[in-house]
Amino acid sequence: MKMVLKVSVLLMVVVVTRASLYCGAGEYCSSGKTCCWRPNGHLGCCPYEYANCCGGASFCCGPGSSCDLENKRCYSRDSKSSPAVPVIFKS
Repeated sequence: MKMVLKVSVLLMVVVVTRASLYCGAGEYCSSGKTCCWRPNGHLGCCPYEYANCCGGASFCCGPGSSCDLENKRCYSRDSKSSPAVPVIFKS
């Protein structure tokens, strides 16, 4: 008795994409960022997750920080100051 061994090979192609954050209006920022919309409708992405967008979304502060618009600084709950971070605008 002859045995025939059939081997099925399943080739799976996995495409890994970086997760994105949906900002609305068909726009996205990379995962780990915050969407900051300017009054003119242009989207910017702050490099902090859960950030506060400040100054018409031209800069941002990390989570839990408040914006000092005049000096472009961020203040944490314990009143420590740090420079605000520029928002990266999509072209």
